[in-house]
Amino acid sequence: MKSNVILRIMAFFYVFVKGIKNMTQIEVINRIKQANKVSDIFRNYYGTCALNTMLFLNTIDLQTFEELSINMMKIKSGLARHEISSYLNSELNINSIWFSFSINDKNEEDMITNYIEKIRNELVKMRLVYGFADNQSILSAMNYPKKQKDIGHSVVIWLTNNNEIIIIDPQKFFINDIILYTSESLYERYMNNDKLLKIESIRGYIRENIDILNDYRETEIFESLHIEIYDKNTLDPKNKNIIKTILRIKEVEESLNGNTEF
Repeated sequence: MKSNVILRIMAFFYVFVKGIKNMTQIEVINRIKQANKVSDIFRNYYGTCALNTMLFLNTIDLQTFEELSINMMKIKSGLARHEISSYLNSELNINSIWFSFSINDKNEEDMITNYIEKIRNELVKMRLVYGFADNQSILSAMNYPKKQKDIGHSVVIWLTNNNEIIIIDPQKFFINDIILYTSESLYERYMNNDKLLKIESIRGYIRENIDILNDYRETEIFESLHIEIYDKNTLDPKNKNIIKTILRIKEVEESLNGNTEF
């Protein structure tokens, strides 16, 4: 069965399970600001970038985040792709679909341009496949190969209602800055001069962090629907369980005498 047919079946099923959420620009920005207020939860403990991404996407609860974080600290290993998939759409017993790609072009700047367009085109296609409105925001998980390290890194990729591509890297919130990586012109044109939001170049982010020059290493975008949990207050600063979770994770980290950041 073709992948787009599977996606349509999943979307149809999802409507009856939970309903498709129409993510507006305001809703996404509010989630970003809320997450930044509890930025300490996004410290990258031993390769927990995938957990940070899933927590931001609201597909795992704090208990799961804590259990997986502590387990990673003990075994010093991150999650495999199939494990990430199981948490992104845990309520749908259907194999997840990832869109994988690499870039092969003449020079780095052309590769960066084509890399951004690959992401944009894939998310626009997802919007069409799922029958979303043309101006609906799309959020999904993206894994990319890190430069200078033989590991991947997980981030949130956002297609805005204006078809702009924005990289949201939750672990960057730990320095108490909301940095969105996209077109620098968005600060005035799209973000309404919001002083809490900082815009940096997506091209610079790709150039500095993503190993696009090696066409044997692929970037992956989660093409299936991710399933949000019912608890919408996970990242609410008033949620006392966030502080408890952070403290318990730090206790384990101290007991293991390690502080390695992936």
